Amino acid sequence: MEKNKRFAEEHGIRVNNGYAVAPHHSGVYPVHQPLYDAWQKVWDIEITSTEEYPHLRPARLRRGYVYSGIQVLPRQTCGLFTKNLFYSEYPGGPQVLEDSIHGGELFLVSNAKGTMNAKLQFVL
Repeated sequence: MEKNKRFAEEHGIRVNNGYAVAPHHSGVYPVHQPLYDAWQKVWDIEITSTEEYPHLRPARLRRGYVYSGIQVLPRQTCGLFTKNLFYSEYPGGPQVLEDSIHGGELFLVSNAKGTMNAKLQFVL
């Protein structure tokens, strides 16, 4: 990871967004501690996602969690996958993605009087 970061810096590639996904989501769940240690040391990662998650159904039971200071999102819940390459080509259109970001299964949503209060639920 240190070599990758050095390469990015030398070539002006911006990589400081606080989010990372491991190849094939390996090591996120079940946890591989060296992955989390390197993410924090090298990249200062705050958020990741995983496909390997113990409770896939029903969707309302899926919850993120925090491990070693990194928030982990169950990827199936957000509907964002590797095949989604372009914002404009998101299945159902970009508005579907935007609606998911601001509410939907991933969030607890209160829709009183047309307002939406979204809070990401992370449980330990």
